[in-house]
Order: sequence, then structure tokens, then C-alpha cells
Amino acid sequence: MPQGNRNGGCAATHGVSLLAASPGHESAAGADVAPRAWAAICDLVGGAQRVKQGADYSFGDSFIINFHHGADQPWEPPSPRVAGWHKDGDFFRHFLDSPEQGLLTIVLWSDIAPRSGGTFAATDSVRPIAQYLADHPEGPGRLRSG
Repeated sequence: MPQGNRNGGCAATHGVSLLAASPGHESAAGADVAPRAWAAICDLVGGAQRVKQGADYSFGDSFIINFHHGADQPWEPPSPRVAGWHKDGDFFRHFLDSPEQGLLTIVLWSDIAPRSGGTFAATDSVRPIAQYLADHPEGPGRLRSG
């Protein structure tokens, strides 16, 4: 796959550029749909007994899909000046102990080549965001960027 732009150079081949979100309609228990992923989740949190009882741990059919949106732009490494950063979970107010998002999973349906449009996860943001949430127990207001 070509590696010169955000999405691997495929937009010219397919003639499609679209960024879309599909709302969910159905869901199924994560342990049933993806037992290996469920086992990894349990391993990360220290065992199934650490998972909150009664919580809805399911995989749904909602998607955020990028069909070559931005493929005509040069690739840029992640930085504060690159547009598009956001916080996941825009349907609830975030708190340091928000149960809605203790562990975020990202499903990949295929391999992603370097510089080909994969999701950037700002792993170095955990400490400053946790500190911000600790300093603001009321939770942040609605945040938007890029």
C-alpha cells in the first residue's frame, strides 16, 4: 500500500472520500462475539472479577468509517497543531471514575500500514487528563477541537 498520504493513496483509485458515522442498532455480549478480546480485557483489568457486575459489556454495530477522507492531504505526524483531535464518549460528562469508559477498545478489521490513516491514540495524555479530571471533580464542560 502506498504510504505518501493519510490514507495510503487509495482515494484516486476508488474516487471516494467520505467520513461517516453509523448509529448502532444491535449489540451482543462481548464474551460471545469476541472471546479472545474479552479474555484480553479481563487480563488487562486483573481478571473477570474486577469487571463491574451488571455492566453492559457488549459490542455494537455502530461504526465510524473513513473512506479515504483526507487522502489528498500530505501525511502529518500527530501533534497539537494537527486538526481532528477529540475526546471519545461525547454522550456523557467525564469524571475521573467514569464507568462508561474505563477501558476503550478500538476494533481493527484489517492491518493498517504506517501513515495510512489509522487512529492515533495519545497515550501520553493519560497523566495530564487524569490530573485535570482530579482537579475538576465537577467534570469538564463540553470540549470540542479540530
